[in-house]
Amino acid sequence: MNLIEECNNLAELKSPSFHSENSTSLKNKVSQFDNFILRKECITYRIELIDQVLQRFQAVTYLLNSEQRLILNVNISTNSFSEASKMLNDEYFISESKYRYSLNEICLKLSDFIDYKDPPSLEKINHQFELYLKNEKYVAIV
Repeated sequence: MNLIEECNNLAELKSPSFHSENSTSLKNKVSQFDNFILRKECITYRIELIDQVLQRFQAVTYLLNSEQRLILNVNISTNSFSEASKMLNDEYFISESKYRYSLNEICLKLSDFIDYKDPPSLEKINHQFELYLKNEKYVAIV
C-alpha cells in the first residue's frame, strides 16, 4: 500500500475547456475532472489517517537514545535482518550482537507506551476511511 506514490502518479488533468461545441464531451470532461479531484481527496485523506498513527509512534521514539533511534530507523528502512545488520556494521560500526541486544531493549522500552486495549490497525484506518466516504457521500472511486 504505497498511497503517496499513487497520489503522486495520478495524471494531472487540464481544466475542461468550456468553449467546446460538443456538449457530451464537455460533460465528459467535467465528470473526468470531478472524478480526478475526488480520487485525489480520498487518497490524501487516507494518507492523513496513516500519518496520524505514525506521528503518535514517532513521538514515543524520541524517548529512546540516539543509538536506539538509529537502530530502529535502519531496521525499519531495510528489507531483512541481515541487510540491517550489514548496514549497521559497515556504516555505523554497530556489531550484530549489539544490534540483537538493542532490538530487545528497544522493544521493551516501547512496550510501556503501547495501548494494548486499542492498538493501531489497518482495519481501523480502513473503517475510518469508509465512514469518511459515507459521510461525504462519495461513490466507490477508490
